[in-house]
Amino acid sequence: MTGDKIPDPWTVIRDPEDFRALQKGKTPKRVLGCPRIYETIQQARTARNGESNNSLPYYSPLIQTVPSLPEMVSGALNVLDNNSKGFFIMIEGGATDWASHSNEKGRLIEEMTGFFNAVDAVVAWVEKNSNWNETMLIVTGDHETGLLWGEKPFVPLVDNGKGQLPGMTFYSRDHSNSLIPFFAKGAGSELYKNFADEYDSIRGPFIQNSEIAQLIHLLWLK
Repeated sequence: MTGDKIPDPWTVIRDPEDFRALQKGKTPKRVLGCPRIYETIQQARTARNGESNNSLPYYSPLIQTVPSLPEMVSGALNVLDNNSKGFFIMIEGGATDWASHSNEKGRLIEEMTGFFNAVDAVVAWVEKNSNWNETMLIVTGDHETGLLWGEKPFVPLVDNGKGQLPGMTFYSRDHSNSLIPFFAKGAGSELYKNFADEYDSIRGPFIQNSEIAQLIHLLWLK
């Protein structure tokens, strides 16, 4: 792996405690983490009697034998930062798509909460081990699913208070062409403004998803 002609074998981890142990201290050079689950980490778990698409988040108990997304992220960062030349990491909260295809309000909120916590883990790593002058963080998605809006299309969701589902309605079970949020912070992120040269009547200026990778490539070459 490193070119020193000494084999660097893969270390395979499966259990939550192994992912947690990976977050601190010395790590193997190559790690393959495969949680003990068939599909998704939590979203596709068995529903408790009475759960519906309108149930509150965590109505059904979470599976305790799998790691969380923030735990996997923290472990991955501790492996990758062994490279003194820096690294690129892509993290996906992929089951947000599955929950939206199924129009599952509570489970979508669960998945988004896990994703937000993963973003917090990345920010904490940057502020402890790097800085925003040398690291860039991008938070976005590849597409929208479910045509999720408030009481009607193009009307925002409504905060109904703690312990209540937001005022939210799915108008589809498929992908849509609705624009999605895009956030970038850190080294080079200000250059994305140069790519926002198209205009949407609802959201305003936007960039194409392929342009995200274009700037990453340019900065990588730099």
